[in-house]
Amino acid sequence: MQNRVKLPCGLSTGSGPRFNSRGSLVTCSAAFCDNEATHILEFVPREGNTERWGAYCENCPERRIAPAAEVDAARERGSRLQGQDFDLTRLPLSDEHWRYREFTDEERAEIEQIKVGALVETYIKPGVFEWHPPNGQGQGEHQVTEPHFDWFEELTPERRLERQVLQLVAAHDGGLEAQRLGKLLERTHRNAWEPVYDTTWDLARRGLIEVSPKPDDPEVKPCTYMMTSAGHELADEIREQARARGRYWRQQQPDLPQIEEIDNTEGRGERTVTWHFHNLVTASGSLSFATWTRGEHFVRLWTPEAAFRDVLAWRPRRLVSSDSVQELAGAWGPVGRRISRHRIFPAPDV
Repeated sequence: MQNRVKLPCGLSTGSGPRFNSRGSLVTCSAAFCDNEATHILEFVPREGNTERWGAYCENCPERRIAPAAEVDAARERGSRLQGQDFDLTRLPLSDEHWRYREFTDEERAEIEQIKVGALVETYIKPGVFEWHPPNGQGQGEHQVTEPHFDWFEELTPERRLERQVLQLVAAHDGGLEAQRLGKLLERTHRNAWEPVYDTTWDLARRGLIEVSPKPDDPEVKPCTYMMTSAGHELADEIREQARARGRYWRQQQPDLPQIEEIDNTEGRGERTVTWHFHNLVTASGSLSFATWTRGEHFVRLWTPEAAFRDVLAWRPRRLVSSDSVQELAGAWGPVGRRISRHRIFPAPDV
């Protein structure tokens, strides 16, 4: 199984010779493909900029592109025969939105640096590998670089909602129903739901989620959202970026006091954990806060008035503790206070 390794230009490839079975110098980005990377896989949305997904071998068996009509027919046939048990991740990519292209000069030059040994696969932290000069050349041994993580308030409303929807769908292994998605985002009224409806269909067109059955208008109607393998891959990357950002906050401010821990369970057991942050304080001293309830696979950020602000999530199959959730919530800022509660927030019906 290949690592995802980033080049200085931001392009992802597969593993180098230390971590693939063939000893290839640079492999395809697909997890189980040892072929040499030869082309760039791109997603072409109906609107907006083309997205670069990584370096792959042409016609990669894990990222095969097929005519849109063939993909639609296979999806309908599988859903008809197997219903919700049909594995959507086995479908090829639709040529309506996906394509392979040749390397640019910049991309090709960095690939060539790998082949001549000027860049080697370097372990950064669990799950994170990058191409760097050998023996740390050009990098300070203790240098702390700012990790890439888009601060939610700096994203456009469309991109922020897209990330939030993707995170919440990823947190529900059996699929996320539309009504629950609306409640989790506090967007149950029609006007507030319409952007969510548009976002889910944009994510579906990009091959990141599946919608079943397909609602015919932007009402909160019964349907279920399921992740695809490409969607999980992107959600996992966002989560790892968030964890790296949380560690970065603390490294940049080592003189902050120890996290204050408060037990408000009254001996009845911890069901919800609340975190306050050093940086998320209004001029009047009011605090934004994050909450996680045991059994859930996401942590949400709230305004001081308890209005939804953001969400980060993980795959349900991952074992988590309140400490690991705190590490993820640290993407919003250095944690100053942690409160254990028996009372669930928000109310259990949300």
